[in-house]
Amino acid sequence: TESSNKTQRINRMRAQHCMVANGYQHDWYGFDYGSVIGSFDGVKWFSIGSNRRIKADSNKMFIAVNGLFGDLTLESTYEVTINDGLLNPVGSNMNTTDYTSDGAQCQQYHQCSTDNDCATTLGWDYACAPVSELNTSWPKFDDNAKEIPETSADNSQLTSILGISTSGKRCVYRGRGSLCTPGYSTVNEETTFNKTKTPVFHACSANTYCQTLSTNGASAAKFNNRIVRYGKVRTDSTVDSFGLAALIPGRPYAWNAVETPRAETLKNLNANRAQALCLPGRDLDQDTFVEQNTAIPPATAEYNGDKVLNLGMSFRKNTSSPSFRYLASCAIEDSTKNFYHSNGNYATTTQDAVNLPNLAYDSGSQAISTNALDRFNTIFELKGISFGLYKKNSVIQNSVAFTENRCMRAPGASCYTDMDCAPSKIISDKIKSLSTADSSVIAYLNAYEVKFWQEALVCSQSVVKNDSLYDPKNNRCCREVGSTISLPSADDTNLLNLSRVPGIDVVMSDKNRYSRAATMYKEVKTDPTNYPTLRVAIKDQCSGTCEPTTGLPNQFKTFAAFAEKTSCSGDWVRNFANGTNNHLWEPGNFQTFSPTIFRCLNWYPGSGGYICSADEDDPNCGIAQTSPNTPKARDVFNYLGRLELMGIPQIALETEAFFSGTNEEGFSCKSDPDNRGNVYPVTPALTHKPPLNLFASTISQKEYLDGTKGTMYSAGDNTNFASAFKQVFKSDEIVACTPAGTTMNAGDDPKLCCTGFINPANLKCQLKDYIDLSIYTNRYVSSEAKKLNSTLFDSNGYIRDPAYAANLACERQMCASGVIAYGILISRLKTPGQSASDNKNYRFIEGSTVDNESGLKDLFTNGLKINTHAYCIPAALASSTGAADDLTIVTCGSSL
Repeated sequence: TESSNKTQRINRMRAQHCMVANGYQHDWYGFDYGSVIGSFDGVKWFSIGSNRRIKADSNKMFIAVNGLFGDLTLESTYEVTINDGLLNPVGSNMNTTDYTSDGAQCQQYHQCSTDNDCATTLGWDYACAPVSELNTSWPKFDDNAKEIPETSADNSQLTSILGISTSGKRCVYRGRGSLCTPGYSTVNEETTFNKTKTPVFHACSANTYCQTLSTNGASAAKFNNRIVRYGKVRTDSTVDSFGLAALIPGRPYAWNAVETPRAETLKNLNANRAQALCLPGRDLDQDTFVEQNTAIPPATAEYNGDKVLNLGMSFRKNTSSPSFRYLASCAIEDSTKNFYHSNGNYATTTQDAVNLPNLAYDSGSQAISTNALDRFNTIFELKGISFGLYKKNSVIQNSVAFTENRCMRAPGASCYTDMDCAPSKIISDKIKSLSTADSSVIAYLNAYEVKFWQEALVCSQSVVKNDSLYDPKNNRCCREVGSTISLPSADDTNLLNLSRVPGIDVVMSDKNRYSRAATMYKEVKTDPTNYPTLRVAIKDQCSGTCEPTTGLPNQFKTFAAFAEKTSCSGDWVRNFANGTNNHLWEPGNFQTFSPTIFRCLNWYPGSGGYICSADEDDPNCGIAQTSPNTPKARDVFNYLGRLELMGIPQIALETEAFFSGTNEEGFSCKSDPDNRGNVYPVTPALTHKPPLNLFASTISQKEYLDGTKGTMYSAGDNTNFASAFKQVFKSDEIVACTPAGTTMNAGDDPKLCCTGFINPANLKCQLKDYIDLSIYTNRYVSSEAKKLNSTLFDSNGYIRDPAYAANLACERQMCASGVIAYGILISRLKTPGQSASDNKNYRFIEGSTVDNESGLKDLFTNGLKINTHAYCIPAALASSTGAADDLTIVTCGSSL
């Protein structure tokens, strides 16, 4: 307070200018830029917008446009009509609060529940806090809108003074220029500028520290007294022309300032108990967040804050050894989605033994250091090409660049802009010029790390921006729909470790680092049973030490979670090994099982060949009956299902040795596939055998070792099997896509659909006839069954009960026909040689003439194969006679 209202207002405006000149250019009202605002005293403002009704509290009204630099903007004309409320009844379309005004729509975005709500909507300088706690000094005004000197308003609650019509928490600005308290963890609210001890109101953002206005009575030379007033952005070599430090009109004059605050400015700030402001920079050498908030950073570039993304800094370059604190100061959110750095209870060292692991795991999941780009800088330099995207804390001029020891956001982590993401398009476009087949490239980094940085991420979500359900709070760094995602598993060739994050567990210079590990780092570290690290066998692994199968169960959960977090839609599908549209689902993409391989499963040993006499009581008829529900049948179905997943390295298959025991196990024949006349077991050499034409004639080595089944093959090596069995899927490539049942727009690319096909009849992403729904919903293959409980899946990622797959397919409208049937490998069939008889028994289709009397063999050949799998079928089959009589058909829309 001052003796005259003029002096009082001037001093207050000087203090406000000091905050603005140091970066505090954010109002509490949430007014839209460019909107018309009004005031009855020239200090407290309200949104006029359209049809505003408000009670006047003085005889004057001030009108302004909410924006900076009226002298630098284009001329615009506004027409405001003011009516006396006594003469105009309240209409239903009138707005009585800022919150409902179309001139203060931003205020709605300031409401929050967590810090993440604020960061994704407004930026990394904002945090979520209970604003009803805040109090402040406020001048009184007379009826003519003149300040009454030496007096303050009776009501000091900020929300009441400003008329903020919001409940609960609100996003508050904690970046450069905001008032702060150095030791924010222990605050006496009676002596603070805002009368609250809630830490978030006193802590600075992750990219700033709390600088006291004076020390021992002397003003600190760390502040700006001016703002930039150039007519255009300066581009000379002494200043940045890109980033937050670029001299754009209205910004603070310097990023790291060197001026002392003016005495008249300090007078007003001191009167309001304001002792410090947040300024760019952070001393990460300090052990706790409170100490980092308080300490004055060394006057070197590596401590001066992030001038590009405003996300804070990673622990110094640290090339000699990794550190658990490497990413801990990168605006990291805890399990409640609130910032660690706002809570004084956390430390970045072992001083905080309880919380440190969570901080390390959360930081490793959410952040990636810009230092990851240094290796690419080296590769480009060796090729004589300028990389240009990685600056060692020098001036950033004329192009986009990132400085060392700064933070970016990992795939799946929340974000504010596309540039936050590692990698953004600007990075991936540059690194796409490198080839993973270039030995000079992979001499420095493995191929998958290079691919990771070639796959641009955007800050997006499954809902498009023009949708009424769009909410920026759900944005995360992700791959756009239609984009491929490389997703390998670690093995003895790809020496990746998807449980190790660069900087935290391995140094950045490690050739085998893999930045994608960040996406599932916390889950893999804290819940390895449910989310085991992706580790598989290589081809012929057992030439050395076999890979144990103990690590395979539940890897589908980890793989699927990686994919779902990385895809913007949250949906994905694995690419096929061949084809131009690598995820177009066609029946020909899958294995072709010749019926003849099942013949030995149908016949007991005997000399009569594979046919019986017409006599139904023929005692020499060796035909065997096998119900679809027998263990034998289910073993065969299970094995065939795994063959359909060829190319997926997490799938292990029993070898011929396992089926050649003295017992009739799994896929072993009931009769000698070479000669039915041989009786089992005649000699040890004639023990049970698997069918002919199942395995390759020459196999060098196996891949896996199982404690019960012995050595096993990997589905990642199809050379173990007969040449008829092809690689179906790519081992390391998926695509972000739109799930089945989604209605697309006319002209949309079918590749946007997970099915690879748009049904022209209804423009929905759907599957063609004879597609195996059980494969399509496999958790190693797609995200289509992601909402089902994990207990419903077997260890190979299949839905255990085909009825669940059929039910899901109907619910999601997966089949273009709307009709589903189960496989028919085992069906009620006549005995070969007894076609005149009406008797039928359950057995395997084997290619006999009687197998096709009702067209079943043709349906099998078309793709209706494994009984425990569900398939889309032509709608006409639901009403046809003949083969349809032997099918179990589900018509979507009818009772299942």
